[in-house]
Amino acid sequence: MKTAGSKNLSHLRSDSGMTLIDMAVFIMVIGLLTVPLMKQYDNFQILKAKGETDNNIASINKAMADFYYENNRYPCPSVITLPVTDVNYGREDCANTLQPGNIHIGGVPFVELKIPNQYSIDGWSDRIQYTVSTAVVASPFPATPFTTNITVNRFTPTPCNASTLNAPMTDVHFVLVSHGTRGVGAYTADGTLKQVCPAAGTTLDAENCNNDGTFFDDVCARSDQAGATYFDDVVYPDDTAPARIWVYSSAGGATPDPTDIVSIVQKIGINNPVPFNNPGDPNGVDVRGNVLAGDGAANPGRVISDTMCD
Repeated sequence: MKTAGSKNLSHLRSDSGMTLIDMAVFIMVIGLLTVPLMKQYDNFQILKAKGETDNNIASINKAMADFYYENNRYPCPSVITLPVTDVNYGREDCANTLQPGNIHIGGVPFVELKIPNQYSIDGWSDRIQYTVSTAVVASPFPATPFTTNITVNRFTPTPCNASTLNAPMTDVHFVLVSHGTRGVGAYTADGTLKQVCPAAGTTLDAENCNNDGTFFDDVCARSDQAGATYFDDVVYPDDTAPARIWVYSSAGGATPDPTDIVSIVQKIGINNPVPFNNPGDPNGVDVRGNVLAGDGAANPGRVISDTMCD
């Protein structure tokens, strides 16, 4: 004999084809399948953001080299707290970015570097931090060796997270830092502090946002585990001034002449006003050393000239 309640339950099963228990099992299975997919998506987003950050840092570094060639110095940072609407947003400011220890800290001065604003932003939509020594922002560029007061520490390679530091990079010219996924100490594109820089030792990346000249950078130390080993920053330190293979010659006077080109190692000159081997007789092409046409063996090249001599 069926009760009224059993009739109703049978009716629900026949109409919907699924009881509440069936629905719960279905939701649990969907959840079990979704969790790893969400984790993979999160990892994809992190890799995408890091790739974009790496590309932007490479563009900044190229622009820094171009600025150096043109001005014989590096630019000062921009004030990182300015909103987009400020007329000085993205412009170098030596006075307001100066910090103790003879360093300047701020944002990337994309105006002086002649790059789009978007290149000064990392993959997490935060400003890339730019720290540079006062020694390299004044023209002329100082003769080596010189002191910059910027140091970058790294762990010993084995094991990866050992507490012992390698010999640090010292006298670094400038450092570019993206504060990663969490944005600890980062400023948004509109100049708003995203997350306060924690106390020293709280996390590894706390070293990169405390406004001093000491930084930490170690690829193998990257970790998303909460605590003292957390590290998600992307760091690019530069300790070498750019060097061109070819430069305009100034041998004929104080001002470089764009029609006179010599190699940076002073081995080849084109229209060099003071030739290497015969200062009294300028030549179209002047070579200090031997000239090889082709490979000198099975594939000789050709040299066409009216006159050849030693």
